[in-house]
Amino acid sequence: MSRSTHPAPTGRHETGEPSARPAAQAGAALRAEATRPVPLRAEATRPVRLRTRDLDEARQIIEQNFYRNAIDLLQPTAALSGYFAVSRLRGVTLGVLQLGADLRMRFGELGAYHVDIPLSGAMAWHQGGVDPHLATVDEAAVFQPGRTTVLDRWSGDCRLLAVKLERSALELQLERLLEAPIRSPLRLRPAMDVSRGHGRSWVRLARMAAEDAQTSQGLTGQELVADRLHEALLIGLLLAADHPYREELARPVRPSRPAPVKRAIDAMEAHPEHPFTVAALAEIAGVGTPDTAGPRP
Repeated sequence: MSRSTHPAPTGRHETGEPSARPAAQAGAALRAEATRPVPLRAEATRPVRLRTRDLDEARQIIEQNFYRNAIDLLQPTAALSGYFAVSRLRGVTLGVLQLGADLRMRFGELGAYHVDIPLSGAMAWHQGGVDPHLATVDEAAVFQPGRTTVLDRWSGDCRLLAVKLERSALELQLERLLEAPIRSPLRLRPAMDVSRGHGRSWVRLARMAAEDAQTSQGLTGQELVADRLHEALLIGLLLAADHPYREELARPVRPSRPAPVKRAIDAMEAHPEHPFTVAALAEIAGVGTPDTAGPRP
């Protein structure tokens, strides 16, 4: 599944080297870009919703939205009962997936960072030659970009939230926070505790974004919110997942951390029991929306 663009809906979908320029010309272009109004609507990315009992159709929808794959039913007589709700927020793809049968999935190198969070059931998986891990409702699976990947057993009762993050976007965000190039490749620990703390908060943020992106009137469709929410998902994962740079990021009050993102994350950590909406987080973060931003100067 190497492509991240969404397909045009079928009848079964329910939706949802630069050229040289004189210095003066380049300067004028930069000034024009700086004064261009920010559009209120984010770039349209049509969400995908699909129910299917066809294994080939399931393979296709996963390939078109995530990665190329091969799927094998572990019980050949089992009946597939697939459900997919997939959307894209900038360089992050969010999907709720359920297949309703025990199966194995095989991928090549993913080319992206990826997190699978079972919302029910469990999933055994491995990357490269290491022994399988088990992802559960309390412990998410965290995948590296450059390793072959196998989901050894996706249980029939497993319904999961899949989050694909572009490699360049996550690594660039880390460098911005560190205010320096990263010294070695970003290696995320293969398991992330999502039962408490930062892990739990990040999953709640990702679920909220996934649900909102499936609605035609959601705030994730607004430019002012989409950019900040995309950034919050990247920063949130860097704070929640274990990796060699995490301790440095966790030092108090880094001046490079955007204040709106910090306010939203602080609120979710202080009140993990509260069902925050995108609108509520936007208000806490001080992010304007079309209804509240007022006229531009």
